[in-house]
Amino acid sequence: MSKHNDFNPYLLNLNNVFCDNVYQYAYIKRYNCNETLYQQGEEPLNLYIFLSGQLKKFGKTNKIMDYTVGECIGAHANFANICYFETVKIFSPSEIFVIQFNYLQERLEQHPNILEEVVEALVKKRSIITNIIDIDNSINTL
Repeated sequence: MSKHNDFNPYLLNLNNVFCDNVYQYAYIKRYNCNETLYQQGEEPLNLYIFLSGQLKKFGKTNKIMDYTVGECIGAHANFANICYFETVKIFSPSEIFVIQFNYLQERLEQHPNILEEVVEALVKKRSIITNIIDIDNSINTL
């Protein structure tokens, strides 16, 4: 399967946003076990979208993360323009959709309707994380 055929399902209905040379800015990368996706303290250059596999996050807590297909990894650092506050390693063979963030940011600025959808998704994710933390804290105080 060609790189273009692998990539196309993730750009459905976005032909007017992404230009013909998108493949140099966005691609699917296959990772092997124990590879590092990004390290704590690194400046975020790419936005990562989970496709398959398992990842392990090292930071305040070291745990295997269960991501769903299409979930952004490390997006907070990109959108907040801060360094990553954790390290993410590949725990099992994985596929990640990698987009150079500067390229994506330019497209989002040109097409604000897409930016609105991204912001809504990030707010929803933040709300879910906050609820999980609240539940975890209430369990720990029992």
